[in-house]
Amino acid sequence: MVTVAEAWLGHYWWVLALPVITCFAVGSVINVAFTFVSFVLLCLILPLIMMMLYFNYAITPEAAMAVRPHIIKIDIRRGIDIEFADNPDTGRTYSPVHIDWQEIDTVEYRSSDTAITFRNRNYRFLIIPYYSFDSESDIKALSEILNAAVTANNNSTL
Repeated sequence: MVTVAEAWLGHYWWVLALPVITCFAVGSVINVAFTFVSFVLLCLILPLIMMMLYFNYAITPEAAMAVRPHIIKIDIRRGIDIEFADNPDTGRTYSPVHIDWQEIDTVEYRSSDTAITFRNRNYRFLIIPYYSFDSESDIKALSEILNAAVTANNNSTL
């Protein structure tokens, strides 16, 4: 969920900040009532917007798939295969997902995981935590493979 929030806020942070900053600036220069409006926006309206974003993104099937136990298999030639664990409580089984290297849009290396976003898919992101690897050399191998895929995709779209 943090990945979706970072992606959305990274693009549209100014939409949330502009009304608050405007009301605070007008309130400090013209009328103090606008300062109170900025605090209302900050304390009431912005949390409601964040809740709306949560319900639009966090309750999607892809978000449920991101937290469901799964095994990721990476093949240099074929791409990424994701196999989901069956749910023993409901008896439901989930079909595996295959992602070609051409579908990778961006890769973000963070302190505890790697976030991969895909283009034109229902399954828009994949988070691979570093603790799932046996050694640091496996993490480096993954980063080399992903960097090569992103570079190839960027060169093909030019």
